[in-house]
Amino acid sequence: MGNDTNLTKKILYEIIISTLLKNKLGYSFLKFNKRYYYFKRNVLKDDATDFMIICVYLKQGYISCELQSNLYKSIRGGRLDGMLNKYAFLHNSNSKSAFGPEIWRYYFQKTELSLKSTLNLILSDLDIKGREFISSCDSRYTNPKFRIGLEFMSNLSIAKDVLDDIYPKNFYGYWWKLNNEKFIELENLFNEVDKTNELENNMKNSFFAFEFFDKYISDYYRNWRKK
Repeated sequence: MGNDTNLTKKILYEIIISTLLKNKLGYSFLKFNKRYYYFKRNVLKDDATDFMIICVYLKQGYISCELQSNLYKSIRGGRLDGMLNKYAFLHNSNSKSAFGPEIWRYYFQKTELSLKSTLNLILSDLDIKGREFISSCDSRYTNPKFRIGLEFMSNLSIAKDVLDDIYPKNFYGYWWKLNNEKFIELENLFNEVDKTNELENNMKNSFFAFEFFDKYISDYYRNWRKK
């Protein structure tokens, strides 16, 4: 049956990597872990990093493609979708569903030809929808709040003993204990940009402030683990 033979894990691995490396957006293969294939794209803007995560459900016969763009320099398990970090699942242009999980599932038969055909569809969708995602991510750099947040956090200094007391207990649950006054100060700076006191904008700005403080803790935690 030639190239239409059933897939082995070795052949699956080789086809996925060799095919997806043909992408036109600059993603290179990073690592493999169980069913996950990680690709990385370096961005020359404020140390942001783009990741493409391919998840293969071999028994169910489908693949998903998740795109991440963040300033944490690492793949995020718990997703934050805001100003600093963005993610999206690539939508299957051949899907008959308009919403729900079916829209991001790329189905294939368990043969080489079917797998290659599905991966080529992912490449095609990536070239269109992936570019749109990257473009939307680039818009954060022109947002004045982004620059305000980066400058604010670069001048922020929180005592080491306070940080040491926070992250071993609950890395995310204790972020608010860092310095509530500073958090409110950053939040107010964002509100001043909007020049409005509407609840919806204030809630968004509160989340933006949370993102910057979350990154502050994340950077500290990552540096601590290197010691």
